[in-house]
Amino acid sequence: MRRDRFDDVDAMIRALRPSYPVYCIHPGVLQETARRLLDRFPGRVLYAVKCNPHPKVLQILYEARIRHFDTASLPEIAQVREQFRDAGAYFMHPVKARAAIRTAYEVYGIRHFVVDHPAELRKIIDETGGEGVRRAPPTTCRRSSASCLRKPPTS
Repeated sequence: MRRDRFDDVDAMIRALRPSYPVYCIHPGVLQETARRLLDRFPGRVLYAVKCNPHPKVLQILYEARIRHFDTASLPEIAQVREQFRDAGAYFMHPVKARAAIRTAYEVYGIRHFVVDHPAELRKIIDETGGEGVRRAPPTTCRRSSASCLRKPPTS
């Protein structure tokens, strides 16, 4: 795999003339954005692996102090656990297969699960025994508490 560096996207396109998708990663932008969010948001920040699971992207975010990852599948959980032994992984898919719950719990040590329905809670308790499990109910964000996340008004 080529790992060339280019001054900008146009230079990359001219040089490679790719006929396939190409990752253009801007480490400085990722790090600065992550640090700004961590500095301004008072709660725990989770990066949703599904947004961009590229190992380099996750590494850059980890180096910027992101230590918690929103995972929605066993492959995402495995990726986080294998790449970062000390990172938190949260099983955030709203509907999980029983086997996925059990594997996440037993193999990967997942203890945080999102729950938005009593039936899903029952599955998690059935498959894990409930010991050490923490559930994260979906929440709504009040406008006043989300000022750091709100987009500025457009004119």
